[in-house]
Amino acid sequence: MATKFEIEKFNGNNFSLWKLKMKAILRKDKYLAAIGERPAEVTDDSKWDEMDGNAIANLYLALADGVLSSIEEKKSAKKIWDHLARFNVLSDYLVFDDVAAAILEE
Repeated sequence: MATKFEIEKFNGNNFSLWKLKMKAILRKDKYLAAIGERPAEVTDDSKWDEMDGNAIANLYLALADGVLSSIEEKKSAKKIWDHLARFNVLSDYLVFDDVAAAILEE
């Protein structure tokens, strides 16, 4: 039986803790590599596509609706992760409404 983990969804204000928990989930599920560059040792495209798809699913399920709508066009776990990291950097300098508007305009 698989162990179920619940984390607070990333809502634009809780990236630091969310990131730690999300990396732990991706590591546990063996999908952590998908949020970085494709490792040279992963030469099987179907294996990589499966890993990336599962990582994307985990990310989708851990995002609040407003944030999820901002990554709709991103087609890989790495692109989603990078987008969320930029979202976090912006939120350090702007109020949330400004960040949400900036991301939705991307």
